[in-house]
Amino acid sequence: MSQSNVGQQQQKTVICNNTEVQLMVPQQPQNIQFTRQPHIVYCTNCNNQIQTHVQLKVGKGQLMMALIMLPKLLFACVIPLLMDDCRDAVHLCPVCKAEVGRKNFIFE
Repeated sequence: MSQSNVGQQQQKTVICNNTEVQLMVPQQPQNIQFTRQPHIVYCTNCNNQIQTHVQLKVGKGQLMMALIMLPKLLFACVIPLLMDDCRDAVHLCPVCKAEVGRKNFIFE
């Protein structure tokens, strides 16, 4: 079986019943801009085409917003820590649970 890269697809040659067959296997582009919504991508860990599971986690941007608000309004600094919109969106593979991508709140 031979392989060669063709744009965003990988070409594989398979011999089946003495017949050579060319298969085109799509590959995930390297510059995907993840959002807060699930995406259909290829997992680089398990090589399956999956729809990502989005999990919201505390990130640097959320902590920075809380620190900025701390000297101004003492009790209001917890507001960014409680808001889901201030959390990072982490895209996970539902098959192998590996992190596929991330959308940070402030810091890219």
